[in-house]
Amino acid sequence: MATWPSEHPRLYLVFAQVIQVQAVYKITEDGEILSFMFMTVRQADGTWTEPVELQGDLRMGICPMITPDGQYLFFSSGGNLYWVNAEALEPFRQQ
Repeated sequence: MATWPSEHPRLYLVFAQVIQVQAVYKITEDGEILSFMFMTVRQADGTWTEPVELQGDLRMGICPMITPDGQYLFFSSGGNLYWVNAEALEPFRQQ
């Protein structure tokens, strides 16, 4: 199964930390394209945590973006646009 990042990483200030949310596409053997969203957090020493795959309703999506005020995550899934409070990312930040 092939994988590749969906776009250039975007950095956001959320929880008084810099985070990155990115979609990764996977092509299955039968040609189906799947998209999964991941998140990483920049640590105090400037390194990044290992990417954590988002789960639940946040798992499969494309074009994730966080509003400039760090309050909301927007993403597309199944041809629809969704937004959630950025607090929904909190459980993944701790992993």
